[in-house]
Amino acid sequence: GSGVGRSAAGPPGSRGRRKIAGAYRDSAARGEPPAKAAVNAWLAKLAVGALRTPPRPGGGARWSLLLETRELRTLAALRSEGALGEGDVGRVVVPNPCEAECAAMAEAAPGLHTFAASSHGLLEDLAAPAALAAPGASLAS
Repeated sequence: GSGVGRSAAGPPGSRGRRKIAGAYRDSAARGEPPAKAAVNAWLAKLAVGALRTPPRPGGGARWSLLLETRELRTLAALRSEGALGEGDVGRVVVPNPCEAECAAMAEAAPGLHTFAASSHGLLEDLAAPAALAAPGASLAS
């Protein structure tokens, strides 16, 4: 079956499953689609586990690439699980082809790096030799 509804804590029916099911109920009160809330909770738990692994020697700061909208539900889920702290938003990259969405996200989360592009377009641009060779090129600029 699919991994939706499962958590890093265990298979369906485990305590982890019940906690994610709780996200369904909580999300309804916030007007958030229940399936989106459950997936975000599951992904946030995976992110917490990944962040517990030590960084590679010589590796820089960890960055996050999120697929987001002005509601910033994924960011909120990562924060609620402790995967991202308030100061970490400056290392979060969000591509979204809608400029209005990018502006709303930047206003709601100052320091967030938004790009008016699709995720595929942003990755293609970053992988282009010219982008990598440009003086001073970085996601932080």
